[in-house]
Amino acid sequence: MIIVFHYLYVFTRHYIKFLRKMPIDVSTTEGPGFETRDIEENLVFDPPVYKQRYGEIQLILLNNKWIEDIRKIVDFGCAELKLFQFINRLFRINDILAVDVDEYLLRDNLFRVRPVTTDYICKRTEPLNVHILQGSISDPDPRLTDVDAVIGIEIIEHLYPDTLEALPYNVFGFIKPKLAVFTTPNADFNVLFPNFKGMRHWDHKFEWTREQFEMWGNNIVTRFPNYSVSFKGIGEGPAGTDHLGCCSQMAIFIKNENEEDCVMNSTSSFGICTYHSYTSNISIEYDEDSYYRLIELIEYPFHIDERTAKEKISDELKYKIGLASRRGGRFYNEDHNRNEIPVVELIYNLYTHFTSIPEAW
Repeated sequence: MIIVFHYLYVFTRHYIKFLRKMPIDVSTTEGPGFETRDIEENLVFDPPVYKQRYGEIQLILLNNKWIEDIRKIVDFGCAELKLFQFINRLFRINDILAVDVDEYLLRDNLFRVRPVTTDYICKRTEPLNVHILQGSISDPDPRLTDVDAVIGIEIIEHLYPDTLEALPYNVFGFIKPKLAVFTTPNADFNVLFPNFKGMRHWDHKFEWTREQFEMWGNNIVTRFPNYSVSFKGIGEGPAGTDHLGCCSQMAIFIKNENEEDCVMNSTSSFGICTYHSYTSNISIEYDEDSYYRLIELIEYPFHIDERTAKEKISDELKYKIGLASRRGGRFYNEDHNRNEIPVVELIYNLYTHFTSIPEAW
């Protein structure tokens, strides 16, 4: 009997995964457990739009304005954890929180964030802790404190009205990151998809035009005046469709320096930063496990080089001299039976290999 139940469990699990990958008409399919074929595949984007989104996020995080300050990131609606592969090698980042409401999806994709062999061979120079958390973007979990950057890729269109209304409160009133980036489909662009009906995904509660998205972003910075916002498109369409914008749209919120945080309190309306809440200060205590559930904590291997700068230079020079000091090499003086390496060669090639191919053998 136990064996029968085991096989039924395995079969059901794989069957559900099969259903998730089936192409389904978005206009006729409803309910959880199904995912439509990516509508964006109906047009050719090079690279694919999802990679363009991840690439834009990576470039934003590498901006010189805050590259030294971004240490802790939260990826809301992380789904299949694919963004991680684009940001895990940004060595100044020490903590990544991957948050999604779908625990099954998180567990099914943990392999994407676990260290691989190369992570143990080429260790990081700083620690990296990856927190896989099941929870909602609207919940003020205490682990979100000290987050420097909030990422929300294609998530807001999946939110119910109450969660969407609570989002600004949690992100800009509780977390207060230095940087927040959100992307969402551009509804103006949908007319370019052949035989398109409904929305791009069965779970979308809405899809905003560029004007609606900008109204949402500008409304947030009006309520939270210590932030500014800018917008850009991702995934250009065919020639002659510039008036429709891009396939996806992005809002970039930046915390203004030298401005006080907007602090929420019980007398302010939910999610609205009023003058009274802006000038008042309160402290709120949260139970550590009251909101998010930890699925897995992954600690990446790292090695801290404790040598001084002089020791590093000395070791590097010894290594370079050792490579160049080979009998018969281009620096070998047969008359004096010794290697004579110009100092300028060592200085110029301090961080490069200057041995020739024959010398390497």
